[in-house]
Amino acid sequence: MPKHGYNNVDEAKQDVLKYILKHYNTKRGHSYNNYMTPTAAENAA
Repeated sequence: MPKHGYNNVDEAKQDVLKYILKHYNTKRGHSYNNYMTPTAAENAA
């Protein structure tokens, strides 16, 4: 989160989406997927 917050809701939404698509789905393994990332599990199917 920016030090002084966001100027509007759209900026916050863009940051959340970027986090999910760039970090959560590509770098964070999940026990449900045998510790593979969601992206890797989807590509393996």
